[in-house]
Amino acid sequence: MPTPVLEGINMNPEGGAQYSVSLNGTLVYVPGTAEGAKRSLVWFDPQGRETLVSETLKEYRLLRLDPAQRRMALDVFTDGNYDIWVQDLQRDTQTRLTFHESADQNPVWSSDGQYIYFNSNRTGKNGIFRKRADGASEEELLLESADPVFPWSASHDGEYLGYFTQNAGGYDVWVLPLNGEKEPQQLWKSDFGEADLVFSPDDRWLAYDSDESGRWEVYVRPFGSSAGKWQISTDGGEYPRWSADGKRLYYLKAEAVFEVPVTTLGDSFEAGRPVKLLEIQGSRQGDVEISRDGQRFYYVKEQGPAGSSGPNLVRFTFNWFEELEQILQTTPVR
Repeated sequence: MPTPVLEGINMNPEGGAQYSVSLNGTLVYVPGTAEGAKRSLVWFDPQGRETLVSETLKEYRLLRLDPAQRRMALDVFTDGNYDIWVQDLQRDTQTRLTFHESADQNPVWSSDGQYIYFNSNRTGKNGIFRKRADGASEEELLLESADPVFPWSASHDGEYLGYFTQNAGGYDVWVLPLNGEKEPQQLWKSDFGEADLVFSPDDRWLAYDSDESGRWEVYVRPFGSSAGKWQISTDGGEYPRWSADGKRLYYLKAEAVFEVPVTTLGDSFEAGRPVKLLEIQGSRQGDVEISRDGQRFYYVKEQGPAGSSGPNLVRFTFNWFEELEQILQTTPVR
């Protein structure tokens, strides 16, 4: 049975302990715990006023609002890897949804709020799974892939799950039919990277980001047709979101949120000039979620570096081999 010889060492989110031992027995380490970064969940209104979502500090990452805007699915670093949790925004409670030793990430709500889709390599391959949001089901494998897969949005009619893949050539956008034979469909092929696709409220349009111009910009295409493409951002942009009425698009650039008015008539699409709404200091770009009415901007706020549960100092222990020998002599071995 392994014997602990030193405890209270700072650890990064990947599980790496911050210590080293020299050949002459000098031990150096950073004191702390494996709790991960101190991050909080907050939201801003368009005037820049900040409101705390939860008192609980954890290693949060990606966050996604459910269709009713009452719950939030989260990536949370737990027990050495990422798992999916659900935050009840009205009751301020958090419930862990996945428990596998492999990382479960990138939560996406189904259109009816009953399921959460996520990616995992728990089978030894990259896959997309789904599970009841209330935890009342086992995980169901929907797709396996040789390439990493990232579920990103579900169509509002419940027919498709939008996702993107990563390979040697970059990123490609796909949809997975959720009924029938469930055969994955690549939306289009190009020599550029495309990712972060989101369905418009009427499912007629897809917003996404692409690096075809040499930097990441936001674009819109009609869903189910290759005719037409409109650039939305003008000076860089990523992670688009639609308003509930489909008349506005939001996107992120660095730590700023931009809004663009859009007009659709039949098969035509027109975008207005991007306007900066607010800056969100301390955010991580992909960790921002926008309510459908555009009045709340949820994000993960950095509170401290990973593992910073103790003071920022380095400790030295000289002649540590002598201490180690005493520990081993007085510890029963089972």
